[in-house]
Amino acid sequence: MALVHYTVAADGTVTFVPDPSFTGTAPAVTVVREDKNGTKASATYTPTVNPVTLTPTNKVSEDIQNVLKQRLLHLL
Repeated sequence: MALVHYTVAADGTVTFVPDPSFTGTAPAVTVVREDKNGTKASATYTPTVNPVTLTPTNKVSEDIQNVLKQRLLHLL
């Protein structure tokens, strides 16, 4: 089972998508491009995914609290 996924588009754009549980340094990927003159250029990508610790924050409600909601009931 892969923990990371790379996609390389025709224009050389590299998209890196780690699995949600992945943290750490991903395996490197090297992309080689060739221009119209046959000149090659390469780049190696080695992304690192840092763990994120979610911390709750206070949220002020923007709605009226403790008020009964009314529902319309249509009887046929």
